[in-house]
Amino acid sequence: MRTVTLLAPVLAALFPFVSTAQCWELVFRVPGNPTLNDVYFVSETTGWTVGNTGIIYKTTDGGANWAVQSAPTVNDLNAVHFIDENKGWAVGDLATMLVTTNGGSTWQKDSLFTHPIKICGTFPNTSDIPIIPDYTDIFFSDNQQGWLTTAGNPVSCINPLTMNPEQITPTTYFAVTNDGGQTWTPQDTLHLYKGFSQPPYIWGIFYTDQLVIPQSTGYLSRSDGNGNNWQEVSTFTGPIYDVHFLNSATGWLAGSSLYYSDNSGNNWEPRPNPAGNVAMKSIAFTPSKSKGWMVGGGIIYSPDAGATWQEQLKPVSSVLNRVFFASEDKGWAVGEDGVILRYLSESEQPIYDVAIAETICEGEVAMVGDSAYTTAGAFPTLLHSVNGCDSLVTLTLTVLPNSVTELAEAICEGDSYPVFDEEYPTAGSYRDTLPGGAANGCDSIVVLQLTVNPTFQININAEICEGDAYTIGDSTFTLPGQYTVPLQTTEGCDSIIHLELSALEPATVDAGEDQSICESESLQLSGTFLGSASGVMWSSSGDGQFSDPASAASTYFPGDGDKFQGTALLLLTTDDPPGPCPSAVDSLRITLIQEPQAFTGGDISVCENETVQLNGGIGGGATSATWSTSGDGSFNDPQSLTAEYTPGDGDVQAGSATLTLTADSPGGVCEPAQASVTITIFNNPPAQAGHDETICSPNTELNGNAPTAPNVTGRWEPINTDAVIDDPLDPSSAVFELGQGVNQFRWILSHPQCPDYDSDEVVITFDEVSFQAVDNYFIFDPFENPAPEIRGNVLDNDLASGQYAPTELQAELVDSFDGLSLLTNGDFFYNPEELNSFSFTYQLSYRPCPELATIAEVIVNILPQQGEDNIIITPNGDGMNDKFEVPELIDNMGKYKSPSLVVFNRWGQVIYNNPNYSNDWDIRHQKTGERLPTGSYFYVLKLDEGSGEIRYGELIILR
Repeated sequence: MRTVTLLAPVLAALFPFVSTAQCWELVFRVPGNPTLNDVYFVSETTGWTVGNTGIIYKTTDGGANWAVQSAPTVNDLNAVHFIDENKGWAVGDLATMLVTTNGGSTWQKDSLFTHPIKICGTFPNTSDIPIIPDYTDIFFSDNQQGWLTTAGNPVSCINPLTMNPEQITPTTYFAVTNDGGQTWTPQDTLHLYKGFSQPPYIWGIFYTDQLVIPQSTGYLSRSDGNGNNWQEVSTFTGPIYDVHFLNSATGWLAGSSLYYSDNSGNNWEPRPNPAGNVAMKSIAFTPSKSKGWMVGGGIIYSPDAGATWQEQLKPVSSVLNRVFFASEDKGWAVGEDGVILRYLSESEQPIYDVAIAETICEGEVAMVGDSAYTTAGAFPTLLHSVNGCDSLVTLTLTVLPNSVTELAEAICEGDSYPVFDEEYPTAGSYRDTLPGGAANGCDSIVVLQLTVNPTFQININAEICEGDAYTIGDSTFTLPGQYTVPLQTTEGCDSIIHLELSALEPATVDAGEDQSICESESLQLSGTFLGSASGVMWSSSGDGQFSDPASAASTYFPGDGDKFQGTALLLLTTDDPPGPCPSAVDSLRITLIQEPQAFTGGDISVCENETVQLNGGIGGGATSATWSTSGDGSFNDPQSLTAEYTPGDGDVQAGSATLTLTADSPGGVCEPAQASVTITIFNNPPAQAGHDETICSPNTELNGNAPTAPNVTGRWEPINTDAVIDDPLDPSSAVFELGQGVNQFRWILSHPQCPDYDSDEVVITFDEVSFQAVDNYFIFDPFENPAPEIRGNVLDNDLASGQYAPTELQAELVDSFDGLSLLTNGDFFYNPEELNSFSFTYQLSYRPCPELATIAEVIVNILPQQGEDNIIITPNGDGMNDKFEVPELIDNMGKYKSPSLVVFNRWGQVIYNNPNYSNDWDIRHQKTGERLPTGSYFYVLKLDEGSGEIRYGELIILR
């Protein structure tokens, strides 16, 4: 294939390589070629650059022309920053700070601060030596707040004898102003050199919502927007010269390597440098952040906000120290050798437009730069000119076709075929080209596919089976003999065939008659074969095996597949005799009768009094089955595969029984089938939960029967109660927190083979009873009740609570005397010989809980006909006889320790009861507080509880 390189001399000079549509131009070189360290523009037209030996240059036309400004220093200037077109600063080595308020027409030195160093204290006449730092960068976030960074000084204490440092303490400084540069305040800087014995060189500072400082040590520090809360972020390989954040999350680091962060600088990952192994010293993005540049040993460019980077042509070999963009297409870069580069926008870039027309033949290649073209058409190609800008080359290409002739020819053996000057006697593929042989001046090409057909002299010795025919060409032969046959091949070449023909006897075979057998049996075969066959071979359509497949009298053993299909076809095939006669084959079919099958499943364990659910099954040729037993149980239906078996007494006594399922064999070809299952019967003791009871305590003990049979366990379960069972597995477990009323529990016995086979329940009634025997006072008037017998009930006023207490309470005498009787329901009877007042005590008890019994006193007062102890009260408010007063309690108050007063109405109801009376009753009902009406009442006064002195009589109230 021929390659045509177009306009080689012109394109080599004009378009050396393909690049992007971006370029830079060298617009100015400072005389003397000093190093320029920084560039800053306040608008698209006005900007400054500073460098070594105190150089300051200014432009007012967008960098096309630069004018030098007078600076009062020869120290190297490292950074420049303006907050408007008039006010700005330039800082540099040896604490140099220059300030201008008129756009740089004049610059003045600004004394900032120095850092003293002391003579070591162990020497006399110590004094301070000032250290003059180098200022590396200055930056203002607005017209008031600004930041200043310095290079470090490694010494902090000087030995005055040797002038060598005694201690190595880095002293890198960092300062902030909040008043537009009027005053500057040093900041704590330990974070800037942690882990380093020498102070780092701070290249600059970047400010968004945080402060970020790159260092020469490959270390990065950051703080909040006020310079507080510094953090050491990470260390990097080699120095870091510049940092730039597009937003609060996305940032780039430039240095000996490139790094990228998408989480506010918490983590950084390395990124490849398209410019190769060169350091990048400055980063700048356009105000919209859509495009960015890094400069240093090369120039790289991102057209998509840092997503991708690509190299751009650097029109100078000098290292670039700073890049700055004032707008989307206005940018400048400065560096060593005094170079100032200006970014050329697309509208400013010179474009070369070259048109080329070329004609090639088919198969040739036209090259424009690195682009190859083989088809006709118009092709614009973007190339890079020597000044780094793009240019357009448009190629109009015409492709002329070659003349191609394709031939497919055949010759007979011994002939040849000519092509151009060549003769071809052998078969094959050939391609011949005649350069310029086509009418259009392109090549003439012949492609030949040559076939050489043979001629034949053939001798054939052939055999046929008796009755067959042998054909050559149009001739057919059925008898043995010798024959000559002239033929012409289909390709037209002559051939002669000599035939010698023989006839052979065919083979025959007999496999025998079809048969039926039981599937577990084998079949004895008896085949025969005759004729030219010398042997036979048995084969099966199924998966059975032959004892000797090469024997006509072999035995066949059916396989599982045969049994599944129920049949198999057996083939008896003779060997293939020598000659043309084919092998012979015959077949017989065997039918496999399935054997009956019976299934009973696994052995079964049941509990006493349970029936056994059987789950038998039949298979194979069986159609029915019958159950039988070794014991005395019975089947509900012995012909049902799922019959139920009820164990008999003998089975239970023996503990087991064997059940057998016998499957039939229809037709009697195969033997019947049987399967057995063993039934194990467990005879376990019954559950006994104990007797029902009523108790007065919320705690008691359960009394179930302990398991006595092997492997039998028991457990308690509450039924209708929240009571707490101490040990549910203990037959005699304690139980706590019984509920009021009925508490029901279940005692369950279980066997591993008979879970929860029996249970019994017990009811424990807890009556949270509360009762109290209360003293009784009875008044008996012999005139109103002339009968000699005195009756009453001591329980009428007693206090009792509880669900069952009212019916379960009973009374009994504690002391007794003749004629007095007390029934358990509280009724008492007394037949006195004389009608005198009397008293007795009784015990009130609760039948389920006799230990809770209480005692009370019964006083029966017999009203006298007349008594000197009768009292008349006139409660009319005159101060006389208004209260129930007892003279003894007035005169002998200390004599009686516990005087008590009880007052009854005529019906025996207590209207006043005071166990410690002190002459203060004002004749009111004690419960209602109402004044008692005029009438007759009865009182009982115990003057002294200890002596038993009692007074009683009629109390008459007159109003």
